Amino acid sequence: MENIQKDYLDCYSFYKVAAESFKKAGKDQGIVKNLENSADVSLKYNYDLGEIMGLNPEVMAEMTKTKIDAFVKMANKDFSSLAKKYGLMCKSLVENPEQRTNYWEQKGSKIIK
Repeated sequence: MENIQKDYLDCYSFYKVAAESFKKAGKDQGIVKNLENSADVSLKYNYDLGEIMGLNPEVMAEMTKTKIDAFVKMANKDFSSLAKKYGLMCKSLVENPEQRTNYWEQKGSKIIK
């Protein structure tokens, strides 16, 4: 559960940074809105899972701020690498969260064996 929660945190951060980057670049507002919507979905699941795991909201807020700061630094250095690393995974996570959950369950069962 920690891994999927971390994925949602990564994706929230990725989508927020991407939306802000696209907004500053004057890109189509529809694209920016879609990125922001995906960020909202990711944040909701991040907090829902964190709550199930017993994480304090203040701790989750600090984790989120730290992760966004790290993604801003990565984006400023090389946005295309950031997009390449997180774009497809995050798209898949938001559109089909069950697939990513299955991924982590399978990975976990291999470690346990």
